[in-house]
Amino acid sequence: GGGGVANGTVFDKEMAAFLLNHSRVTYCDDALVANWTCLICNSTSAMAGFRPYLVTGENKRHVFAYVGYSPERNMVISVFRGTMYLINWIQDLEYYKMDSKYGECGENSSDYGATKCMVHSGFYDDWLSVRDTVLIANRKALHDHPGASVYVTGHSLGGALAAFGALEISLMLQRKDVGCYTFGEPRVGNKYFAEFWGAWLPLGIRVVHSDDIVPHLPPRGNTMMLLTDFHHTKTEVWQEAGSDGNFTVCDDSGEDPACSDSIPQWDRSIEAHLWYLGLLMRCV
Repeated sequence: GGGGVANGTVFDKEMAAFLLNHSRVTYCDDALVANWTCLICNSTSAMAGFRPYLVTGENKRHVFAYVGYSPERNMVISVFRGTMYLINWIQDLEYYKMDSKYGECGENSSDYGATKCMVHSGFYDDWLSVRDTVLIANRKALHDHPGASVYVTGHSLGGALAAFGALEISLMLQRKDVGCYTFGEPRVGNKYFAEFWGAWLPLGIRVVHSDDIVPHLPPRGNTMMLLTDFHHTKTEVWQEAGSDGNFTVCDDSGEDPACSDSIPQWDRSIEAHLWYLGLLMRCV
């Protein structure tokens, strides 16, 4: 399996590997990221040339992100850290509720009432805690490099934050060509949010490794309540187990029953969450 095309979504395995390494960098010590001296930071020439514009440092909500420019790829990249407290976080995710309106929907589209897009407040508040600095850094980097492409990435909780980041960068720029690659991302909002997200991010890719439990959380709910049931954004790319597992580009519903949703509840694992594209999602 290399890439694949579904519904106009092109999955670029090499791009995924590049952005995955950026997602791994976030697990390194803040200072190593700020100085760009971590091992992963210098593991390839494309990584080594990267120039950070912004490294937030952990804030009160334990959110950490960085934004920078890759000369080799002429790309502005925003990256968000996952959680270091994985077991506790996974237990909490089971009980997350859809409890926050997402107002951007109504302001930016006539098709979605502002009241219909809902998200989980924990993810949303985490995003809001770094929103302004991340958006300003993107603006500055694009001012310096006006022809650059724009990408956003993150693993785990970082994937949820990347979903908000990619959407709001797209809205700020009024562009629909922002790339977003997330790895082991949980569900962040309802179906209205997922559809609004997909309309602005037709190139969005959500990689799920094998039986990783996190993409199945918070649970979908089976109340058939479109407002309060969680629903994934498109387009899932399902990686089979193992470092060289094939990749399946799933349908654009966000919840393809033939992809990772086909795994029964009792077969989902935490271990698969820690490995993506054959690499450990830690600072190694």
